[in-house]
Amino acid sequence: MTIASSARAPGFIGGGKEYSRPDRRMAGMLFFNDEGTENGGLIFAGKDAGGKASSGGSLTFDRYNQDQVVQLFGFEEGQERSAGIKVNDQPEGRLDFPAVDRVRSLPEGQQGAAYRAANVGGTQRLFVGRAVDKSSQVVLRDGQGRKRLVLRVGEDGATSIDFLDQAGKVQRTVRPTAD
Repeated sequence: MTIASSARAPGFIGGGKEYSRPDRRMAGMLFFNDEGTENGGLIFAGKDAGGKASSGGSLTFDRYNQDQVVQLFGFEEGQERSAGIKVNDQPEGRLDFPAVDRVRSLPEGQQGAAYRAANVGGTQRLFVGRAVDKSSQVVLRDGQGRKRLVLRVGEDGATSIDFLDQAGKVQRTVRPTAD
C-alpha cells in the first residue's frame, strides 16, 4: 500500500515498475497485490487547481493486471453531484503498461486505437446511486456500455422504468398507474 498527497502520488505501478500517470491528481491510498502491481485504491480530492470546490472520493478494486471493475464513489463539482456504485467490464488481455505510457506522445487522432491495442478501456455495465439530476437510479448497460434499462426515482418521488434500444432511444417507459 502507498499513502500519498496529490503532489506526491506515484504513477501507475505494474509489476513493481512505475509508469507515468499525469492524470493522477488525488491524494489517498493505492493498493498493490503480492506481485507489486496496483490493484485498487482509496482516493480523495478537494479543490481544483483554480481553487473551485471539486471534492470527491473513490474506493476501487481492479481486475488482475487490468483496471477497476468495482467503484464506490462520491463526487461534487460546483452544483453537480453524483454518488454510487459502478461495475465495469475490462478487456480480457493484460493491460500493456509500457504501451500506455507511450500512447500519450501520439497525435490525438491515433490515441484511441493505440489505447485499445494496449488493452485499455473498460465498459461501464452497472450504476446504482444518485445521479447528477438528483434522481436515484439503477442503470444497466450492455457489453458496449449502452444504457438498456433505467429504473429511476426522481427528487419529487416520480418513478419510471425506461427500456432503451441499442441507439439509446427509449422504446418503452413504465410508470405506476394512478390510484
